[in-house]
Amino acid sequence: MPAIDRPIFILGPPRSGTSVLYKTFCTHPDVGFMHHGFKRLPEWPRTAHLLQKLGLVTGTPKEANQFWNRYKTRRVDVMTEDDAPPECREWYQRIIAGVLNATGKPRFAAKCPPQSVRVPWIDAVFPDALFLVAVRDWRGVVASTVKKRIRHETHHKDFWGVRVPGHQEMRDLPSEHSAARIFRIVHEMIEGWESERPERFHRVVYSELCEDPRGVLRGVADFCDLAWPAEFEATLPTSQPCSNFKWKENLDPELIAHIRDVEGPTLDRYTEDALRGR
Repeated sequence: MPAIDRPIFILGPPRSGTSVLYKTFCTHPDVGFMHHGFKRLPEWPRTAHLLQKLGLVTGTPKEANQFWNRYKTRRVDVMTEDDAPPECREWYQRIIAGVLNATGKPRFAAKCPPQSVRVPWIDAVFPDALFLVAVRDWRGVVASTVKKRIRHETHHKDFWGVRVPGHQEMRDLPSEHSAARIFRIVHEMIEGWESERPERFHRVVYSELCEDPRGVLRGVADFCDLAWPAEFEATLPTSQPCSNFKWKENLDPELIAHIRDVEGPTLDRYTEDALRGR
């Protein structure tokens, strides 16, 4: 089985800018990813890629939740090295190698929010994996999460968001508060893993990505040891729409202060000023 060179996983709670980063990063000519064909036919990567080439399935990057949840056995999204038996490691390594062979790409990237609480599992399956952490002002994430949940619950009854330990008990909390708690727990877990292996983590600030996609992606490419061809840079926009401050219209200041008091100082590390080092 061909070696998989440092696959790249994008981490962060939903609405943190992970999708913008994933879709933009996957336009790099050396990066392969799960598109709809691979998601439907993971055991047949060449056929899946041919379907995409023929225009029968879309070729945009997909989260592929079902694919990444194949070996999930818990009610929460947390997975550890104990959830990666040899057959699990062999299956994912074989499938991802097949995706890269089918597309002719040397590197692989993935984004699926539950992976944000699975770094030990990812590390067991892909020991040299790299991690891009999308970070955004927590208030922006909370406001955006509430809006997304309202749309989701119109058509579904299941929980929307990362299933952290205790998520079921959060159903009785106001949506703004449960979103902030999930945000805090996810980032505290990521911070713990990052402190153990900092050389494998790279932060991407959502607002900076929107303001300067070329500069931020150049830093990502350097971290991932990817080439920076001029033709790729030319395809990137000079800026992208940013919805980072819509929370000011939707969140009551008293509610923000209450959530901060309850959830504690972790949230202070994820305000816009803190993320930009101001």
